[in-house]
Amino acid sequence: MANIGDILTEPERGWTRFGADDNTSRRGAGWQTTNSRLFTGGSVYFTTVIGSYLVFHFRGSRFRLISEFHSQYDSNVELMIDAGPAEYFSINDNKTYQPFSLAYEKTELEDTVHTVTIKMTSGTFMHVDAIDLGVEGEMLPVPVLIGDILSEPQRGWLRVDSEHPYYAYLGTGWSVGTNAAYYGGSRHQSANNTLECTLRFVFKGSKLRLISSYSPGSSSQLEMSIDGHVEPFSLSYANANRVMVYEKRGLADTEHMVEIKKLANGGSNPDFTFDAVDIDEEGYIRCIQGSQLIVPENGWRRFDDTDPGLTYSGPWTTSAVDASNRYGGTFRYSTNPDAALSFTFYGSQLRVIAYRELSASNDVVITIDNQEYRYSNWGSVSAFNNSFEIMGLELGEHVVTISTAISGKQINVDAIDIDEPGYLVSPVNYPATGGELRYSIAEMKIGDFIPCGYRTAAPNTAGMFYRLGSQDKEAELPLDSATVPYGFFYFIKVKEGVLIADRPIQHGVSWLMLNNSLYTHGTKLTAADNPIMTSNIHPYGVASASSTYSKDYEPYMAFDGKDAAYGWLTKSGEKSGWLEYEFPLPVIIQKYSLKAPTTNTTIMPRQWTLEAWDGAKWTVLDARAKRGWLSYEECDYVFGNITAYKKYRIYIEANDGHANFSGIGELRLYKEPARTRIRMLNGGTAFADSQGNPSSSDRGFGIYPVHNEWDLYLGKGAFSKPEYSDGETVWRFSGVDAEWTQDTVRSGVTSLGTGLDTSGNGRTIRGKGAYDNVYWSVAGTYTTQGKIGFRPIVEYEFD
Repeated sequence: MANIGDILTEPERGWTRFGADDNTSRRGAGWQTTNSRLFTGGSVYFTTVIGSYLVFHFRGSRFRLISEFHSQYDSNVELMIDAGPAEYFSINDNKTYQPFSLAYEKTELEDTVHTVTIKMTSGTFMHVDAIDLGVEGEMLPVPVLIGDILSEPQRGWLRVDSEHPYYAYLGTGWSVGTNAAYYGGSRHQSANNTLECTLRFVFKGSKLRLISSYSPGSSSQLEMSIDGHVEPFSLSYANANRVMVYEKRGLADTEHMVEIKKLANGGSNPDFTFDAVDIDEEGYIRCIQGSQLIVPENGWRRFDDTDPGLTYSGPWTTSAVDASNRYGGTFRYSTNPDAALSFTFYGSQLRVIAYRELSASNDVVITIDNQEYRYSNWGSVSAFNNSFEIMGLELGEHVVTISTAISGKQINVDAIDIDEPGYLVSPVNYPATGGELRYSIAEMKIGDFIPCGYRTAAPNTAGMFYRLGSQDKEAELPLDSATVPYGFFYFIKVKEGVLIADRPIQHGVSWLMLNNSLYTHGTKLTAADNPIMTSNIHPYGVASASSTYSKDYEPYMAFDGKDAAYGWLTKSGEKSGWLEYEFPLPVIIQKYSLKAPTTNTTIMPRQWTLEAWDGAKWTVLDARAKRGWLSYEECDYVFGNITAYKKYRIYIEANDGHANFSGIGELRLYKEPARTRIRMLNGGTAFADSQGNPSSSDRGFGIYPVHNEWDLYLGKGAFSKPEYSDGETVWRFSGVDAEWTQDTVRSGVTSLGTGLDTSGNGRTIRGKGAYDNVYWSVAGTYTTQGKIGFRPIVEYEFD
């Protein structure tokens, strides 16, 4: 049995330890935190102000207080249990930072709920490091009051830090302050020389707490508005951080608009601080106009300022300054009121992404279908700012114009976001082969072309192909390529069994990054007819299932194109079930593939059927069995079907051995049973001599080997003759400086140009300046050596 003053690094048998930081409410002033010595949980709150106190609640009959002892600490700490008589104990024992010391013990209390208050009355510092309860006891939440320090959210609450991008910091004077005492190490704050600062956000839930800092010089006149209901509050009190400065309960469990304004400046700078909000544990903060959107939200797609669907009239400047704060590395701006941006989009929702700053216009005019709206780009700096949004338009095409009403003030556009499956309406650029647009490989003749989608998530990442042969309207990829492509291009049939992209579909991506996805020398083309899903309903169609294990294993995760530990899972205890995809319109499916997850392959089907809904019942189209799935293993299954259905599903009758649930890593549905392989073209490894042998220098006889695919199809092929503008109207060479091929250059070959790789580690690039006989070698890691494009080739065959 321990005595007062003993060191207890762990609770004794029969006791349970709770950190004081997370289980007490700190009241009064002077509270600070330190992690410089040994404390429970790594840190502790302490106060330097006499009269400050902390409170905790517990159910039980006994408790102990654990503290650090030091000669400067309070020797007369006051303690009250259930408002009873005051008792006193000491954490000053002439020790030097003695940790985990037993400072106080109380036993034989009534076994019920108790409230304990601990107050500083003397010395320089006071704290409690931990509370030990008897194992039969229970620590209870402390009722929190305005002015209490809440270092962490209480049970049942979710804390959303001030750094969350969905807060809209409007007006001027905003900055970010950093200090370990702030939640997450930082807070947002406004200067005391302006009242033009407003914080706005939307949250979903029934309760709200505002976490901020107190300071005597902070503003005492602030206004909190929730759905238009206004209440005053103040930040002008004794210094403290992570303070609950406002609370509202009893709201309807729905979305609420919150706006916080400063009505009068304080005496210190900053005088309006914001650290975090606490909301319902199941709540959320959602994006609004003025929020920051570094990437588009789920269910949206982004079009960069360079997209060909955007038309700029009047004087505009393209800027790559501060490229990391510009989507795609650039944005467009103008200070001339005659400048305008116009475009047409298909969709029902629109967002304008811009760079907010003090030199920008606060009166931007946007006209949508002849209806005029206004918004502002003016305010404290905010990159990727959702400067304007509109929801609830009729699904269809809408005509948009953007201009500024103020001469000399900047209007700028970084990107446009449209709800999926929307797109910018842009001119259709069919390759001028003289062939026809087809939607089936089997129907294609030489010169015909077929649409295919390609999308990436970020620059210098390999993308995913989707929906080969889609008949849906879709955004077309820019002819001069893109760093973050998302849209359709066309594969041209150049010979039986060979398709080549009509344009470079991406630039700013390294050869090695593409090689990591097996796009250099070849991998299966997985351009399924179901889209790459980002939710159960986005971008289109519906993914559903008989049951779901949790929100982390939703049905759409078997259609998201990602390798994962599971994909979709049934509910625990259910080893049979189904996974379904519903197309917007009926589709004839003749092939499907199943892919195992990275681990836990025993969830995969051992025995299953593929079924289609005929409007009255499920019809079995295919029945299979397979044992012993391997990680990443993907199997294709071809079956006879000539009927178009909207709904298809896999029905799992038995899994491959998992005891608790079943699932599928990836499911892909195809309308054609072709076997496909996608890769880069080969482009040669050296120069050629007069005999067609390799040469280290240019002899004027082209590239070795002389029958490389670049020369065969692009440089000297049927569609690269003068009647096709030397191939430009078909292959769109001029959009990039050169294009990757799959080859590695022979060591010692003389390169053309400077700063390029001749060591034998370089990768062959072709087509510099659209000329077929130019040959370069660059390092496979390069992403910015000019614009090096990626153009895929597909080989296919039918059974």
